[in-house]
Formats: sequence, C-alpha cells, structure tokens
Amino acid sequence: MNEQGMPPGLKGIVKSVDDAGQLHMIWENGRSLALVPGADRFHRLPEPQTEKGAGKETLPEETEEMER
Repeated sequence: MNEQGMPPGLKGIVKSVDDAGQLHMIWENGRSLALVPGADRFHRLPEPQTEKGAGKETLPEETEEMER
C-alpha cells in the first residue's frame, strides 16, 4: 500500500469484504481504507488467547485483525 499516513506495521480490523474481494478496514490511526489482495502486503494476526473461567465471556467475532 503506497498511501501517505499508512506506515508498515499499522493494524486494523476487517469490517467487510466487497464483491471484488477487497478487505474494507478500520485502521488504528482512524482511517478507513481497503486492502487489495495481490496488490497490498498484509497478514492476519493470531487471535489473542483468552483465559477460560476468568469471568470473561468469549463472544464470536465477525471481524479479523490485520497488520499491514
């Protein structure tokens, strides 16, 4: 991604995927900009491990966290 204000290592959450396969993101810097598979370099971050029985309820997530 060659976009000003979008440095390597920036993290974001996938909000939707369009018909063209672009990943529409909400980035940690507040911007919303799509990733284009094959044109942009990115990877999915592993899901954080949660402690079972620690009073925290795990809810199914519809979003994926990505790092540029």
